[in-house]
Amino acid sequence: CRECGQEYYSVARVVSARGGDPVFEPRDLGDLAKTGEVTPGYLYFSSDPQRAWPQADHSTDAILGRVPEDWKEIRNDQESLKRGRIEQLPQLEHVDVAGQTDPHGLACHFISNPFHFCLACGVSYSHRRGSDRPVLGEVGFGGRSSATTLIATTAISYLRKESHLDPQAQKLLSFTDNRQDASLQAGHFNDFVQIALVRGSLYAAAAKAGTEGLEYRDLPQRVFDAFEAGLPKDIAGQPLKLYAVQPAAQFNARKSTERAMRDVLTYRLFLDMQRGWRISMPNLEQCGLLEVQYESLADICNSTAAWQGSHRCLVAASGEVRHAVCKTLLDYLRRELAIQADCLTEQWQEATKRESGQWLVEGWRIDPEEELVAGRAAQPRARGPTAARRTCSCRPAARSAATSGARATSPPGFRSMRCRASSATSAASSPPRTSCRRARPTTLPTRSTPARCAGCRPTAPGRSAVRYGSRVLLLPAYGPTSFS
Repeated sequence: CRECGQEYYSVARVVSARGGDPVFEPRDLGDLAKTGEVTPGYLYFSSDPQRAWPQADHSTDAILGRVPEDWKEIRNDQESLKRGRIEQLPQLEHVDVAGQTDPHGLACHFISNPFHFCLACGVSYSHRRGSDRPVLGEVGFGGRSSATTLIATTAISYLRKESHLDPQAQKLLSFTDNRQDASLQAGHFNDFVQIALVRGSLYAAAAKAGTEGLEYRDLPQRVFDAFEAGLPKDIAGQPLKLYAVQPAAQFNARKSTERAMRDVLTYRLFLDMQRGWRISMPNLEQCGLLEVQYESLADICNSTAAWQGSHRCLVAASGEVRHAVCKTLLDYLRRELAIQADCLTEQWQEATKRESGQWLVEGWRIDPEEELVAGRAAQPRARGPTAARRTCSCRPAARSAATSGARATSPPGFRSMRCRASSATSAASSPPRTSCRRARPTTLPTRSTPARCAGCRPTAPGRSAVRYGSRVLLLPAYGPTSFS
């Protein structure tokens, strides 16, 4: 699982036409062929009692607390599993080392393809179609360009640190008989190095800040200082501005060059927070090196008065449950760039594109043809006419969703969030989950006047914090919304 790292065995469940016990054979992750005898899927096993799949009936809270929300429905005033989902639940199997069914074999669970949700962390991919490679990573899986880049950079790093050769001889020479391959590899090298420098600068700046972390207003300058500190130095010990068109520029030209580079770094940092678009190079947060926290969010969630008039489940929930719900929503909006930031506005981006084209070298400047990603907006939406009468009337807990706006005609957005009083206790006892599709807001470019509801009311503003291990980066954010 790319989210939590839980391992799954990619297998094919083979049942002979003549009957007998099923046999599990190794299967390539891309082999999705399904016949009457062969069912592609995965075997799941965990020695951790908290992650192990419970051996209980599908109507029990142990199962209902582990499946995605869109697998459940309210039937006879009780939360139940949808009938069409019962056959998709994990099936208990006992398998020996040869893949044969054995009553004394390892107790594991088989789930058929496609991969609907992770049995360990609960992340749901219910509406995804096609290959499972975007959500499940294979050991040793990678493209030729990525492998070449990794081998080359490792060799260069070794030569610079360990080799006793003359500096001019510390080189790597590669040959190819195809211009297209050479061009592709050169672009891959440049992209890899740029992302590594941007992330490395963020790490160095956060490490230097210590436990107090970095506030949002200090982030661009601190990251830029860390970036320059990692550049080669001249005889006088000053960094060589290899990113500048005029490396030796002075006075206002130097200030303009540094400002352009600082703005480019800021945009690249926010763009790198976008989740999942680099499968082979997950960002720092996906690697567990970056933790996002929101300042004042805990105080807001623990304040009983702030939640009066909200949905009964939120009123009755504890501060910890509210915090888990709000943080999940805020994390999703942030990863979809539904946030308010100057670097995600069109005016700022156009100015940065012009400045970088004038002062920065190719590779760091923003190409005039590059389509920059602007901030987005999320709006709630009902699933249908019936759900429209019971959906929440709210504004997303990110300011850009309320101030940036989207088209006022039938705006797509959140699916209806139906909270049940019966699930309040189970929510308090079970860990929070995230979902790729459940209650997913549709994100739109912020271009027009927002569609607002007279019943919406935002809570007091606060700031969000990006925690880097024990170090924190503070970002602007808004508190939870009121669900009604």
